[in-house]
Amino acid sequence: MVLKILCISIRRSKDIQGITVGTKQIKLGSFADDLTGFLKNDHSLIKFMELVETFGECSGLRINLDKSEVMILGDRGHCSLGNGFEIRNLKI
Repeated sequence: MVLKILCISIRRSKDIQGITVGTKQIKLGSFADDLTGFLKNDHSLIKFMELVETFGECSGLRINLDKSEVMILGDRGHCSLGNGFEIRNLKI
């Protein structure tokens, strides 16, 4: 139930852009205690991580950095984040 509050915040955030599939914008998927973000650009990734971090400070829930990863897909020309870059202790 607590994760649902984070999901609602992510979906409502105007700073976080998801990927467009057909006519729908998808920002995240969740199953049990797993959360997957589908983010359009590096700005959205930064805002996503800031929101997750703030949520963690309030709820006590934290990202398991040993099980988490960032994967950049598609045309990398628009993305300023590259391999070896670290954001919020996550390797990209």
